[in-house]
Amino acid sequence: MLRSKISLAICTALVCSTTQAQTETPTFYLEKITVIGSSIDSESDTTQSIDIISRDEIRNSNAQTIPDVFKSSPNVEITGGPNASVKSISIRGLDQDHVNVTIDGARQSYSHSKKGSWAINPNYLKSATVTNGTSSGAAAGAVKLEFISAYDLLKPGASFGGLVNTGFRSNNEQQTLSGSLFGLHNNFDWLFSATDSSRNPYSIGGGYQRDGSDTYYKTGGEEQSYLFKSGYDLSSDQRLEVSIYIDKSKWDQVRQDYGYNSRDYTNAVLTYSNEALGNDLVDFHANVYINQVDTYTVEYTDETKVTTSDTQKISDDSYGFILTNNSQLNNVFEETLLHYGVSGHFTSHKGEIGTLEDGAWIDESAQSEPSANSHQLGTWINAQMDLGNGFTLTPSLRYDEFYVESSNAEFEGQALLRDGRTENQWSTGLRLNQQLSEKLALFAAYDEALTAPRLSELFTSGRGFKPDPNLKSERSQNKEIGLTFKNKALLTDDDSLLAKVNIFQNDIKDYIGTDYSDPNYKDGVKVNRDKIRLRGGEILTQYQFNTWITSASYAVTIGEDLKTGQYLSDMPSDKIVVSIENQLDEEWRLGGKATHALKRHRVPTASTEAGGELVPIPENERQSVPAWTTVDVYAEYIPAKLEDLTLSMSVTNLFDEAYALQNDSRADSKAEYYEEGRSININLAYNF
Repeated sequence: MLRSKISLAICTALVCSTTQAQTETPTFYLEKITVIGSSIDSESDTTQSIDIISRDEIRNSNAQTIPDVFKSSPNVEITGGPNASVKSISIRGLDQDHVNVTIDGARQSYSHSKKGSWAINPNYLKSATVTNGTSSGAAAGAVKLEFISAYDLLKPGASFGGLVNTGFRSNNEQQTLSGSLFGLHNNFDWLFSATDSSRNPYSIGGGYQRDGSDTYYKTGGEEQSYLFKSGYDLSSDQRLEVSIYIDKSKWDQVRQDYGYNSRDYTNAVLTYSNEALGNDLVDFHANVYINQVDTYTVEYTDETKVTTSDTQKISDDSYGFILTNNSQLNNVFEETLLHYGVSGHFTSHKGEIGTLEDGAWIDESAQSEPSANSHQLGTWINAQMDLGNGFTLTPSLRYDEFYVESSNAEFEGQALLRDGRTENQWSTGLRLNQQLSEKLALFAAYDEALTAPRLSELFTSGRGFKPDPNLKSERSQNKEIGLTFKNKALLTDDDSLLAKVNIFQNDIKDYIGTDYSDPNYKDGVKVNRDKIRLRGGEILTQYQFNTWITSASYAVTIGEDLKTGQYLSDMPSDKIVVSIENQLDEEWRLGGKATHALKRHRVPTASTEAGGELVPIPENERQSVPAWTTVDVYAEYIPAKLEDLTLSMSVTNLFDEAYALQNDSRADSKAEYYEEGRSININLAYNF
């Protein structure tokens, strides 16, 4: 199927004219670091900071989860650990609840503390993209995942094939086995993949004796996942595609809770696209989707895992649609590109309690997990206008509506949201880009967003969080300025340098944060803060010489409560990432990456108690995080005489660093929240 002419025109119109989004092997691009520019294929298309991670990069990073895929992306932090099944991400200091996440075009709203947020196997990804800054109606940004298809795996000229993968991690003895079959017949393509994976608890770094004292029994788990993806080209410019993904996972609850979770996850998407070749006004894309997540928890008492009589089932079901169109107007200015559309996302959340003896569910009985329904509607238009002389103007307008209700929610004897509640906002945006020369460009941006609270924040205590049904939606205003530099022949005819520097300030009214003012809820109380300010920036460079590619990035985010003057506790550490890669010959590729996180010293010095009183926190109890450094190395070998075989090898945390991403003062030992130590990882793939 031919690539959209509109998308190609847009990519050319923006600052960086060759991004990984448009070609599999571009001759000039920013690899593994943030780039400027994107094609109009999402709700927000402006000159934004985007990190596009290819399938090869995902494989070489040995990512176990989706958060692992983004762990080196600038200003992206991994949160929620230590169990891989409950890890999440934050972007520029805002957690995943502030992010617009889509998988093959289906919006994801499932986000539940202690019960995970991601159920996607990274082995199935064709690409993963993270956008920093307000995007698609979300204050933090956007994450876009795309599954592989038969076209990505078939050999040239072949109509049928298969792929077998087997992998092993030494630290937690994780074993993974997957297989795929795929084919192409006339205009019909199909792919079916299955994966089975299991892992033991991992050992933390630091050279501890491997006697079990450096492990935490809640970091083990298992997963089975399945992907079916098929498409039919109705014509040269029209395509119908279906994607069905199923995941079944099991893991222990983390932190101070005791229970074994099992999750059934299903995501199904039907997509229609019409690029209308020869018609500049039509580049239409539509999808409808269903997302169902059922999580079961069997409670136990302690490490012996002796079960009690209660079990819990939580259902998060959603369905929705997204309709978009792109139009190119050549008679307005030098070129005008319009991107507009409408979306609807409908969610239901339900909790039930049962007994182990008879397995019967008692509907709508769990006060901490009530029945609740919500919907989010959105419509938008972006106009990217090339005004000439290297100047591009992109105004945008968006409307969002959020509605929530509950038929049975109660808290402390009070009925919650029986009549429902609606919030809405018109959001504006304006982005300016000036191409000063062939090498240098400047940009400035202003974007607004309405970010609605999740059902888990409004109602769910999880026996640790105190719900707050009165939470209001957040309203953010993000300002950003920066510059990009590119030179294809810096020192020789065979080298190139790319660099980007930007700073941002995001002011958020009614920010949803966490206070620890109620001792009955050890995991905190969700509250609206009058106004918080996030500020920071990113510095990114990449130098390429022949077969060598080196890159470096530095990112910082500072969060402050403007009312109290206190730093926010959940901001990421300042982080430096340096990587190097070399294609030695046709058979061998080698690479390495070093990550250094500076000591997190900007932490609250006082806590908010009942009544809003600020109480000083003793210096030895402040949630600072020590500095840490990790080094990863990898190698990929494809034998010249056996091109169907690929051997990938890596060593993560090469020097066995003992480090933590967050400080958990409630833990009994470092093993309860420290990250994985050194691991030797091997993956063998055979494509026939």
